[in-house]
Amino acid sequence: SEINRGIKRLFLKNIFEDILIEYKDHTLKVHVKEKPIIKEIEISGNEHFSDQFYKKLLKIKKGDRLTELSLRKTKENIETELTKRGYSANSVNWQIIPVHNTTDATGDVRIVFLIKEREPERIRHIKFEGVSDEHIRNIFPLIPGDPFDRVEIENFITKTKKYLKDKGLIGSEINYTCKDGEL
Repeated sequence: SEINRGIKRLFLKNIFEDILIEYKDHTLKVHVKEKPIIKEIEISGNEHFSDQFYKKLLKIKKGDRLTELSLRKTKENIETELTKRGYSANSVNWQIIPVHNTTDATGDVRIVFLIKEREPERIRHIKFEGVSDEHIRNIFPLIPGDPFDRVEIENFITKTKKYLKDKGLIGSEINYTCKDGEL
C-alpha cells in the first residue's frame, strides 16, 4: 500500500509517463519513463493568420512536459478561434519530433502544429436595420468580401454601445445574423 501511494504521488507530479515497479531476489527496482520536455514549438501551413496569432492560442509552452491533454486543448482552442473568425472548415493537427540531445536523456521534443486554413465564410452583403446614424455605419469594420469575423463584430458592438450610451441612448440593443452571406 505504501508503494501504491508513492506511485500515485509520483504520477500527480505530472512528470512521468510510466512507472514500473519490479521486485526480484529481495530487490525492489523502480523504472520510470519521464514525459518529454517541449524544447521548440512551430506553426506550419498557416496562410491567413501569423505565427504570433497562433502562439497566443497555445495551451503549452517551451519547457513544459508534453501531455496529450495539452495538445488536444491547444487544437480545440485554435479551432474555436478560427471558427469565430469565419474559418470554420479548418484542420489542426500536430507532429511530435524527437530532439536528440546527448546531455539529456529525457527525450526532448519539438512540436509542430500543422494548420490548414480553408476558405472562410464570406460576407456578400451588409444591411443595417433599425435606427443607426452615419457614424455607426462608418465605424463598422467589415465590408462585403471579408470573412464573417465574429470577433470584429463583437468589438464593433461593444464600441457602438459605448458610443450610444455617451449620446444618452442607454439600453440600446444591437443584434446580428448572417445567413447565406447576408449580414
